[in-house]
Amino acid sequence: MFNNINDLDRASESEFVLYIEQNLGRKLSEQESFTLSLIQNQYDFPKSSLFLALSFQKANGKGIAHLEYFVKDLAAKDLKDYEAVKKEIARLTVLNDLDKSIRTVVGIKEVSNVWRKYYAQWKEWGVSDSDIRNAKWICLKRQRSIIPQYMNGIIKNDLLKRRKKR
Repeated sequence: MFNNINDLDRASESEFVLYIEQNLGRKLSEQESFTLSLIQNQYDFPKSSLFLALSFQKANGKGIAHLEYFVKDLAAKDLKDYEAVKKEIARLTVLNDLDKSIRTVVGIKEVSNVWRKYYAQWKEWGVSDSDIRNAKWICLKRQRSIIPQYMNGIIKNDLLKRRKKR
């Protein structure tokens, strides 16, 4: 239907909806079609960028209902053109992957910037997932909660001891 993604920006409303339906593998409800149109007009978002945002939302298990929040956030950062949206999605994908790793290894539900900072630091130091889990259990035993700063101290002390033995 379209030779490249930027051709979407010249598509009519009905062509755009049809393209979205083909990519989602289902027909859009009237409400969903209306929501897409509303989002595009309200935030002055190009169709190509809107499609990219919707694809990202779909990949993360979210649909058109959550799309407006995502587009609103992108628009607030003045990220509307296709390349800017693509770059932001790449950044968010890396963050999502990092957050998933932290949730899996540390066993927490909510990942804050503090957790991201410490986890990235531990990985830079070459700390294994099992060492991070061990630090978590020591932290839980001593503090009765998981505290990244406390875990960091445990990991630092453990690393220093191991390096001195070598």
